[in-house]
Amino acid sequence: MTSRVVQTYTVVLVAILVICGGLHGPAASAQGCPELVGRWPYGPAWAVAMSGDYAYFGSGTVLQIADVSVPATPQLVGEVVLPDVVRGVAVSGGFAYVADYSYGLRVIDVSTPSAPVEVGFYDTPGYAYGVAVSGGHAYVADRAAGLRVIDVSTPSAPVEVGFFNTPGDAYRVAVSGGFAYVADSYDGLQVIDVSTPSAPVEVGLFDTSGRVMDVAVAGGYAYVADYDYGLRVIDVGTPSAPVEVGFYDTPGYASGVAVSDGYAYVADSGAGL
Repeated sequence: MTSRVVQTYTVVLVAILVICGGLHGPAASAQGCPELVGRWPYGPAWAVAMSGDYAYFGSGTVLQIADVSVPATPQLVGEVVLPDVVRGVAVSGGFAYVADYSYGLRVIDVSTPSAPVEVGFYDTPGYAYGVAVSGGHAYVADRAAGLRVIDVSTPSAPVEVGFFNTPGDAYRVAVSGGFAYVADSYDGLQVIDVSTPSAPVEVGLFDTSGRVMDVAVAGGYAYVADYDYGLRVIDVGTPSAPVEVGFYDTPGYASGVAVSDGYAYVADSGAGL
């Protein structure tokens, strides 16, 4: 009986979608068709960035800002709803730069944390997963569309000035010393010379054992979250010749990494921090 109810419900739902243009068809104005009047935008957190006493993090399609000056009692002070899920966040010069999945790069004025407001955007060709900011440019890891370089010197009018098509899916990116380090989920750690932002060029590659999901760079080393294969430590002192110098096989699936004061903090799916 339950199976019949589910099947009937599915048939009716599909019929409604077809009639109302919900299966990638044109917007419909047929009488009786449901209309979107609001949505609950909150959901899983995929990204976080720190700047000063504030944490900037995603909750579904919402960028939220919390005052963490007293770490034991963080206080939510502001938020802004965006078109799609917040996948990556970078903060620089009073602006938050958000990798907003299918809606590309969003630029949020956070100079007043209690009243963040979107001031600009650039719709990248792929799916924006990660973002880093350096020298007036935002570097977006855009999945199958590779690394996109966006001039954000005028935050209200970001414009793409260069790109590099990585072999696989670009998930995350870190920028240091004129180089972009791209976590390419299927082809390892890509080292891209971005000293000329309009003409990025690959200068090095280290093919890890697993799927590179995230990267952090500090002190001449790249710390790679390598999913099934844990944390990999890559010497990038010579960017054209990256070499692995250490690893730690975490118990779960290494999906994110941050580095501070001699420690690497690994988000290990299934096994916590």
